[in-house]
Amino acid sequence: VDVKVDAPVAKTALDTTATTSTEGLSATEYAVTWTADGETVTGDAEYNTTYTASVTLKANSTSAFASDVKATANGVTASLTENVDGTITVSYTFPVTEMGTISHEASGFYTTYDGIAHGITVNVSDPTDVTISYSTDEGDDKTYSETNPTFVDAGSYTVYYKIEKDNYTTVT
Repeated sequence: VDVKVDAPVAKTALDTTATTSTEGLSATEYAVTWTADGETVTGDAEYNTTYTASVTLKANSTSAFASDVKATANGVTASLTENVDGTITVSYTFPVTEMGTISHEASGFYTTYDGIAHGITVNVSDPTDVTISYSTDEGDDKTYSETNPTFVDAGSYTVYYKIEKDNYTTVT
């Protein structure tokens, strides 16, 4: 028996139906039950999470599952449980979902001296509600602040930025 179910993708709805083309089953589409950390989950997948999809299959009225039935999910060996009601449950644990990617643009400010304070601009297009912090420290041990530094005196300045949000890869 091969069950086809879409792998979970972070921040995308978990697949609610699985399909199979195995002969002798009562249907070709079945409901998917998702679990993470032992709890049933629905809705969107989270980042950095391992999900298990389980699908219970029923034979049609003229068929039964062989005692040596094997199961795959998307062509990969899956676990199989024979239930007392004659159905079987196929389960597969997908690899951990990856951290999200922060989409952003950053730019400096270049002009002839005008006596006005200027700084860098950091715009984040996805996701929302990120924390942006800034530093002028050199080296690996920078101290960041949420205050974007500005400069009035003519010259070249380097401003480092860091964009953070839970379940997303930090951008520096």
